Amino acid sequence: LKPEAERILAERRRGGLAAAPSGRGGDGDAAAGGPRDQALLRPEEQGRMWEGFHRKVNTTAKFFKERRYILQEFPQLVAEDTRHVVEFGCGNGSSVVPLLKGNPRARVTAVDFSPSAVSHTREAVRQSGLDPERCALFTCDLSRPGDKGGDGGGDNDRALARLHASQADAVLMMFMLSAVPPDLMQESIRHAFASLRPGGLVFFRDYGMYDLTQLRFDASQHVGAGQHGEVYTRGDGT
Repeated sequence: LKPEAERILAERRRGGLAAAPSGRGGDGDAAAGGPRDQALLRPEEQGRMWEGFHRKVNTTAKFFKERRYILQEFPQLVAEDTRHVVEFGCGNGSSVVPLLKGNPRARVTAVDFSPSAVSHTREAVRQSGLDPERCALFTCDLSRPGDKGGDGGGDNDRALARLHASQADAVLMMFMLSAVPPDLMQESIRHAFASLRPGGLVFFRDYGMYDLTQLRFDASQHVGAGQHGEVYTRGDGT
């Protein structure tokens, strides 16, 4: 795929376009993202968009293939002393299922801020014939700071407190951080480390600058640029 990425980047440079498009006309407001674009970065709006995606597009637990490669890329997930793994952003269960299969000693706590995603993951576990008692599932918005003591009365505060009490051996984030508004990514990372036992590990995979996913975005999908880098949306707003 490298030649294709180099070709796209070269074409953009020849056309006077940055690798990350600067907007829709070159004016300052467009480069920073218009009001509609900025609205897409609000957590509640992204939550609505992702719920729509999982409810409409990801209508079955078989929509995505199992990510079996995580067991090779992150062999610590199947180590003998790994007994509890937390996944942030479980989607449809494509990571939870191979993890439960690959490490029969482990249990998984998996969360997503889309109720439909949690339902899909639960169904994927059931369809795979795995013991549902090994997988705790609940909704949680990981971009929120949460009440420090977890007794603020809100459902999300209680969900965050439950995660922080996990003392997990590992936290897994697969293409999760890119689904969080950039200014709030730090909160998600903080929650990840707060959910670990001393010496626990965080594993993640996500998009990178100048990879094909970014280079293939059209300028109309560019929301803006900020201190945390370029921001894009897909056609469904996620």
